[in-house]
Amino acid sequence: MYAGCVAGAAQRDTYLDIIAQTGFEAIAIQKEKEIAIPTDILAHLLDETQMAAYLNSPSRILSVSIYAQKPCTGTYQREERENIDEQTKKSTLTTCCSSNCCK
Repeated sequence: MYAGCVAGAAQRDTYLDIIAQTGFEAIAIQKEKEIAIPTDILAHLLDETQMAAYLNSPSRILSVSIYAQKPCTGTYQREERENIDEQTKKSTLTTCCSSNCCK
């Protein structure tokens, strides 16, 4: 699944908690990249005081790529899935869910 934030942002831990609360497993940050906003763009959005506060803040804007697995509700339990090789996992996950949603 791909998700992109257009209208706002969330704290990383809050976002990971939401993913977990919706039932996903094996949640892991795959990649994290800081987004640098050029000062000429910031100058159009912030006054001098705000700009100084932002530039001196430890806060950062990050882009994160997250991996999470939808739990299988079919014949394979989590322990069984974790103990099979990747090729077998790919072929069995297509049949473990009755809705075929794991493809």
